[in-house]
Amino acid sequence: GSNAHSRQEAADIFLQIGGPEEKAVPSPQIRTRRVFNNVLALNYAVSDLSGPATIIWVQDHFVARLVPNFIAPLIQTAILEPIIYLKCLTKGVLILHAATLARDNQGLIVAAQGGTGKTSTVLGLLHHDPDWRFLGDDLVFVTSQAVAYNYPRPLHLFETHMEALPFLELSIRRRMEIGFKSYLRLLLQRLYGHKFYLATRVAVQDALPAVQTQTHTRLSALVLLQTTGESLRVDPTDPGSLDCFVTTIMETSDLRPIVYQWFCPLETAALQAEEYRLARQVVAQIRQVWRLNRNYVTEDQIARLVGESKSHDES
Repeated sequence: GSNAHSRQEAADIFLQIGGPEEKAVPSPQIRTRRVFNNVLALNYAVSDLSGPATIIWVQDHFVARLVPNFIAPLIQTAILEPIIYLKCLTKGVLILHAATLARDNQGLIVAAQGGTGKTSTVLGLLHHDPDWRFLGDDLVFVTSQAVAYNYPRPLHLFETHMEALPFLELSIRRRMEIGFKSYLRLLLQRLYGHKFYLATRVAVQDALPAVQTQTHTRLSALVLLQTTGESLRVDPTDPGSLDCFVTTIMETSDLRPIVYQWFCPLETAALQAEEYRLARQVVAQIRQVWRLNRNYVTEDQIARLVGESKSHDES
C-alpha cells in the first residue's frame, strides 16, 4: 500500500513493505534491524502496538525480488505473527502451537514441540478416517470458551514427511521442491554451522485431495505429544497438575520467545499472567487432557479420546 494511514480503519494490523519509513510509520514504537541466521538483515518499524490499528513497515529487500518465496514467510513468522499473537492476547484469544482436527462437532488439539510429530499424526488421522475435518497443523486460535478457530497456514513439509507418510498424494513438482530444499538446508548448515528451517509450504488439499476442512470447533480433547516419559491423563481439576501441564504447553510455542524478545511492551509480566490465566481457563474446560509418548501411541488411540469425550457428554 502507498499510504498506511488511509487503511488504519480497515484492519487491526496493516503491513507495508517498502516505501519511505517516515511516511508509513511517522512515530515508531519499535524500530530495529534483525539479522536472521547470520545471513539476511531486515529493517522494520512498528507503531501503535497496543492500539486499535498497528502499522508495520518493512524495508524492501533485493532478495524479495530475487526469491519472494523466501522473504514472505520470514516476514510472516518473524514479524507479523508475533504481533498477531500479542493483539489476540489482549482480546482474550490464545494462539497455540498445535494441530487441530474435528469430528462429529468434537475438536481435538495435538500440541508438541517442533519436530515431535504433530503434523505426521494429524495427517495420519485424516488419511485413515475420512470423517475427520482439518483446521490446521501448526497454529490455532483458541478462545476463553475453549472454541478453536482455524489459523490459515499451509502445511510445512520436509523430506522426512514423504518418507514417513507414503500415502501423501504430492505432485512430482512438489516432491522435487521438498527434496531440493532438503539439500539446500544441509548445504547452508555446512556453510554457516547452524540449523536452517527450510520447509516447503503445501496446501493440505495438495497432499490429501479428499480432506474436508472446518473453520471452528468446540474442543473436547487436548493431547501433548512428547518423545520421552510415560503416557498419562492430566486431571485439570488438580491445580498442580493443571499448572504444570499449561506451562509445558506454552513452552512448545516457537512464537512466544520472539514475542517477548522483540515485540513485548513494558507490561511483560501482566501479559504473561493473562496468557497463563487464559490457558488454564481453556484446559480446565476440556474433557480429555493427555500427555502421550509419540513413540508408543497410535492414531487409533488418539482418535478414541474424542469418542470417549463425546460419550461422556451424551451420558
